Parts: sequence; C-alpha cells; structure tokens
Amino acid sequence: MYFVYLLYVCKRSQKNTEILFCSVSDFHSATMSGPAINRKLPVYDQFRLNRYHAVGIMMTIGGSMMYNMLSKMPRSSGLLRHGLALAAGYYGGEKASEFIEKRRKTRVLILEDYIRLHPEDFPVAEPKKYADVLMPWVPRR
Repeated sequence: MYFVYLLYVCKRSQKNTEILFCSVSDFHSATMSGPAINRKLPVYDQFRLNRYHAVGIMMTIGGSMMYNMLSKMPRSSGLLRHGLALAAGYYGGEKASEFIEKRRKTRVLILEDYIRLHPEDFPVAEPKKYADVLMPWVPRR
C-alpha cells in the first residue's frame, strides 16, 4: 500500500479567477465548498432539467414502478421498461416545456402589440423618488 500525498497547489491566472491547475488535495480542502466547486465543474447545457422534465420523468417512472407493483413484481425489475419510461418522460417534458414557452411568447407578443396600438391607454409613468415613497421616520431613543 502506498499513499501519494499531494500538496495543495492551486495556481490562478493574475487577470481573472479561473483555475489553471489544481491538485487532488483540493477536493479535500475547505476551499472546495460552495462556489469554488462550481467553477471547477463542467457545464453541459444540453442536459439541464426543468420542472416539466422532472414531472414527466417522475410520472412515467412512477407509472412503470406502479405497473410492477400491481403485477406483484419487485419495483426495480424491468430496467428496460424503466429506461424507456425515463426517455418518454424526458421527451414529454421537453414537448411540454416547448409548448409552455411558445404560449408565453405568444401572450407577450399580443400584449406588446396591444400596448403599441393603444398608447393612450398606457401613459408613461414618472419614476418616483425615495423621498416620495418613504414615510418620515424619527428614531426614538
């Protein structure tokens, strides 16, 4: 058994805060909690899940497990069915997300067009000052 002890070596560039090189001991140090670990992890935008994906996946996998339970099989049996349920749930969530986003954009376009066609109904409000909004306050000691 041998143990390689690596010193905490973390070199940063002078102009920005991106990390150029970090040793394995960084994973055990106190600097790897919070935002520091997020700077090191890669970001894959194509794998982000929103609530529609999560709901779709939970419903389809839950349905697959419910089928197993009602068939008196172990819940985790039928891994292929669970995998297909996961894919179907993700696809359904993606389509629901696209539908909701399209509906939201259509609503915004209709409202903006109405505001553009009827400017007399939407007067430009003057910005308020803090002195007008805040009530007078006298500290009592």
